[in-house]
Amino acid sequence: MKILSLILLVALTGCGRQAMEAPKPSTSSNVTTFYSNPPTGILGKHLGERMVITGQLVKVPMENNNQLAVATIDGTPLQAPLHIEIVGGVVLQNGISYELEGYESGGFGGAPLWISPPLPQKRFQYWPSFVVTKVVQPKSNP
Repeated sequence: MKILSLILLVALTGCGRQAMEAPKPSTSSNVTTFYSNPPTGILGKHLGERMVITGQLVKVPMENNNQLAVATIDGTPLQAPLHIEIVGGVVLQNGISYELEGYESGGFGGAPLWISPPLPQKRFQYWPSFVVTKVVQPKSNP
C-alpha cells in the first residue's frame, strides 16, 4: 500500500518529472554532422569543395604571414578582400598575383577561455586555411 501511495504522490505532484523528460536539443552544431553536410567556410563554399581563388600576399601583424588577400572566388570578384592562410607547400611572395586551385579547410586552436591566467596567445577559435592543390598562376619554371 505504501508503494502505491508513493507512486500516486509522484504522479500527482509531478515529482521526478525531470528525470523522465527528454534532454533539450543543443543550439550549437555537432561535429558529427560535418561528415554528411560540411559547414560553409569563410570563402562561401563548403569546406573541402574545389574552387579557384586569386589574390596577393598580405602581411598581418602577429599572424602567419603566408596569407592571401583573396580578390576573386571562381572568377567572381569580392567586394572586399578576405584573408586566408595558404597551406600545401606554396610560399607566397610579395608583389605577385596568384591564381590557386584548392579547397578551404581549417582547424580549431588557441587558448580556451577557461584557462586562468590566460595564456599569451590567441583565443580558442576556428582558424581557416586554403589547401593548394594546383598553382595556376604564376607558372613555376621547370
